[in-house]
Amino acid sequence: MTLDEAMQLVMGMKCSQKQLAYELGCTQSAIPQWDAKKIPWARELQVKDIVARRKESARKKAKKEAVK
Repeated sequence: MTLDEAMQLVMGMKCSQKQLAYELGCTQSAIPQWDAKKIPWARELQVKDIVARRKESARKKAKKEAVK
């Protein structure tokens, strides 16, 4: 996963490195140290987990709204 892909997945649009750092719980200064073409594996997993949790939350919310 590239840095740009991670930023788009986490924020749903192009975001700043500061926003990505906040979402991942890391320092803003850590992100520029990553290879832009391949982010660290552990951070890639973290990005995928954030996206999955958001999708699950949205699915549950939609289901709850449909019941009303």
